[in-house]
Amino acid sequence: MNIFLCGSNQLTTLDQTEIKNFLSEYAYKHNIYVLCYKSIENEVLRFFVENERLAPNLYIYTLQPLHVLSNEFQDIVTYLKAHGSQFFSFNHPSEAVYRSEYIFFVKQIIENTDLVLCFYNGDKHTAVIPVDVAKEIGTDALIFDLPILQDKQVRTSFEQKIRIM
Repeated sequence: MNIFLCGSNQLTTLDQTEIKNFLSEYAYKHNIYVLCYKSIENEVLRFFVENERLAPNLYIYTLQPLHVLSNEFQDIVTYLKAHGSQFFSFNHPSEAVYRSEYIFFVKQIIENTDLVLCFYNGDKHTAVIPVDVAKEIGTDALIFDLPILQDKQVRTSFEQKIRIM
């Protein structure tokens, strides 16, 4: 299954743990797609660097060309590509992106996936835009409620943390 991961970018330690736990459970048997643009990509990329044998299951997208992004990010992408990850850029000319452009790019990614999974902790409602795009084009979508600072939320089951859209 091809899963597009998206979500909040203000993550607590508990949120980061939840994302890592999800990836530990599912990344070895599914392809993971991530758009690296003010989202959860840091946690996803960190997981795949730490678990390089799973790198072939990662599809990395950026809005801007790789050469204009930070050297650190370029090094991570180069490392993951060397271990089998796929990299794609939309070659957008600037860091600023209009909402309509963002939706256009997200739609192109979602068209290659079977499921959109949005890790959401309520920080910004724009984090769930990919879920709206998925619903619009008929792709399955889930919202995974992150615990933020609620330790008891971590102990609930996967099924209790998701909302089917």
